Amino acid sequence: MLDSIVTNLLDFANKFASHASEVLIAFAAIGALTMAILQTIKDLTPVRSIFNKAKVTNWLNRQQTKPHGATLQQAMANAPDGLTDLLILSTAAHEAALFDLELERLAGQISAAAGIVVDYPERHAKLLWALAASAEEADIAILVTAAQGGYLQLRNLQAAQPDQYDELLAAKIRVTHQVQRNIDGFQISTAFTWKVYVQYASFIVSFVLTGIALTLSTASFGLAVILLVGLAAGFFAPIARDLVAILDKARRAS
Repeated sequence: MLDSIVTNLLDFANKFASHASEVLIAFAAIGALTMAILQTIKDLTPVRSIFNKAKVTNWLNRQQTKPHGATLQQAMANAPDGLTDLLILSTAAHEAALFDLELERLAGQISAAAGIVVDYPERHAKLLWALAASAEEADIAILVTAAQGGYLQLRNLQAAQPDQYDELLAAKIRVTHQVQRNIDGFQISTAFTWKVYVQYASFIVSFVLTGIALTLSTASFGLAVILLVGLAAGFFAPIARDLVAILDKARRAS
């Protein structure tokens, strides 16, 4: 009895191994073709620009509350719109150039613009208010008020009232940290959302390609088989994408 079970298991393992390589190659081929199609769509259509613009716009607009202080309200009233200001500071108002960037480079441009915003908050109050969401309003108001006084007043404050000057530096550090954490959070959240969308798209494209391949086959397959094979190929698509990315990086480096 035991010998028969072992024999059957070994026979199954041998048959599975004999076909496994062919199955894996087929799945990998569908996955590679899927990622090639998705990469072509990303390169030839503005899908990434549309996605990035929507995410950045929603992110900048998440700070719905209005400041209570009159000084900060006036500074924001005189400042340009946050998105417009970001475009000017990052790519000289070239919207397509900014939003077509890969996420890491896009976040880098936002970080570079944020440094200017924190240094000159009175000129970019709306953008600062959006970038520094969750920071203390009092800290933002301190930065704006001090910047409105000009460089000479800051020097006088440092000499005459060192305690207030130290509080100004502390407020700037707190706001800067909050801005950077917000940018990091935006990058992580956006990368996760983009990854999910790409995975969903890979499943759909793999399913369509599998359906076409099996439909054109001489054998007849049911919907369940097409669905299972398409989903399996969808899991191989990200692997194929990573391989394509590695090869593309090596090609650019050569």
